[in-house]
Amino acid sequence: MEYSKAIRYNQQAILIYKKLQNQNSLIGQYINIGAAYIKNKQLDSGKYFIQLAYDETIEANKIERLQAIFRNLGRIEVESGKTTLGLDYFKQSIQAALLFNDHRNTSLNYNETARLFQEMNQLDSCMQKRGWSTLKLALIAFEF
Repeated sequence: MEYSKAIRYNQQAILIYKKLQNQNSLIGQYINIGAAYIKNKQLDSGKYFIQLAYDETIEANKIERLQAIFRNLGRIEVESGKTTLGLDYFKQSIQAALLFNDHRNTSLNYNETARLFQEMNQLDSCMQKRGWSTLKLALIAFEF
């Protein structure tokens, strides 16, 4: 994926959302840019934008956004070699998603945690997290 193009488009969106004073969408753009930098292995830039998202989230009291922020902070820490701190952020992301009954992001957060356990060769923990993720998706599918 061409992250530089995605970042440019998201930066244009930031200007629009600032003019519109749309804090929720602004937070989303900060998260998107931060995630693009993280995927591009530019961790300092990723952390800068995730911090902007966090600050805006707290100011706007949009705490439902914390799960994505914590997940991305976890990614940064894992990529920086701070696995334990990354795992702590992933756990916070799961708790935040569960708090808001956000099944999609609960599943994403469980999978991200499972991936970390797999990389650490802790397969029992990996399978447990993947199992929870699958269970959550199954529950969503059967809700009416």
